[in-house]
Amino acid sequence: YMPATAEKVAHMMGAKLRTVDTIATFGYEEQYHVTDTPEVLFPRLDIKDVMKKAEEIKEKQIKEYNLENKPVETVEENTSKPIINFDDFEKVELKVGTILNSEKVEGSEKLLKNTVKLGDETRTIVSGIAKTYKPEDIIGRQVVVVTNLAPRKLKGIMSEGMILCAFDEKTNDLALISPISQFKDGCEVS
Repeated sequence: YMPATAEKVAHMMGAKLRTVDTIATFGYEEQYHVTDTPEVLFPRLDIKDVMKKAEEIKEKQIKEYNLENKPVETVEENTSKPIINFDDFEKVELKVGTILNSEKVEGSEKLLKNTVKLGDETRTIVSGIAKTYKPEDIIGRQVVVVTNLAPRKLKGIMSEGMILCAFDEKTNDLALISPISQFKDGCEVS
């Protein structure tokens, strides 16, 4: 788009595009003139067309990420967990990672053993998502991981973090928390 703009401007001025060699030549002169009918280089966009395109992109993302365009139910205010202060929240380290490998944990219907790339390191993280996700469906997917959680053994496998999910207790729906666009592995989430 932009390289073609330089050519159009030169054409409207009646000038030839110059090379680096001719620019560096001392005494090189060229006569310019302005055309009688200049061409619009960047046409004004109609806001209706822009909004229509934005809506098309939104619909594509809804389909791509299996989101439904339905109203979100409000969660009851009574929570079983105590209120924490901001200092406590700051202790939690969240990072974006990509699932490189995933396999069912032998002897468990709920657990998957995942290999997650978090920047320069790779970790094994066991997660209870096997009833919702098949291993082959999440390989290559980016997720949000709690990286400073103390390691814990699950079914004999050391888990080095936690993959975050949303969970609806009424419907038992579960969804991985993922960035809507691609991020570099190891990026912090805040």
